[in-house]
Amino acid sequence: MNRLQADSILQKIRARSVRTDSGCLLWQGAKSGSGYGSLSIGGRITSAHRAAWEAAKGPIGDRAMFVLHRCDVRLCVEIDHLFLGTNADNVSDMMRKGRQAFGKNNGSHTRPERRARVFGERNYNAKLSDSQVRAIFHSYWDDGVSMRVLAADHGVSGSAIKKIVSRKTWAHLNCAAATQSTLEDHRADEEQETGGETEERARSAAARVRGPLAERRAPAEDAVLVRPGDV
Repeated sequence: MNRLQADSILQKIRARSVRTDSGCLLWQGAKSGSGYGSLSIGGRITSAHRAAWEAAKGPIGDRAMFVLHRCDVRLCVEIDHLFLGTNADNVSDMMRKGRQAFGKNNGSHTRPERRARVFGERNYNAKLSDSQVRAIFHSYWDDGVSMRVLAADHGVSGSAIKKIVSRKTWAHLNCAAATQSTLEDHRADEEQETGGETEERARSAAARVRGPLAERRAPAEDAVLVRPGDV
């Protein structure tokens, strides 16, 4: 970067920044997800404060060096508020100023709205609606539709279907309770139609199976138990 290019970058940064009473020069352009200013230089996205430093002081040869803020204002691009340091220097500066994310400074206290988890179709990553998930669950468990068919019908992967039917995802819909209730209603209707014979037949069948097994396993009263060593 020659001096002409550096001056052009500094002019660009200053034109898109405003001065505050504290002396900070706040970047008004695009911001990164972490809250720092960002801009494009030669087709490459870089942080605004780093671009300002390199334009004023020259390229930073050591990649282990960071451009840090004395003022602790992430959008500040004022050269006098910036200094070079390592990541260890950045951590030490944070600890010295009491900005570590402990106690009341933790994000769970400073930004409580970020802790709220959005479930189901309201989540912006959701590919299915609540009604579709219920239909998938009941189609698999009640109607015997295969996971492969369900995945093709709903345009999702087989692993997504597997997680739904095993309640690893979308468990808040409590589809299993509805299925269990349906099964219980079906069994009650069946027993009512047959006069309760279904349950009685099941108990009789179980007794018929257990009877011979119990007779084979139980020794006779007059049987003599002989250990291998006694022979």
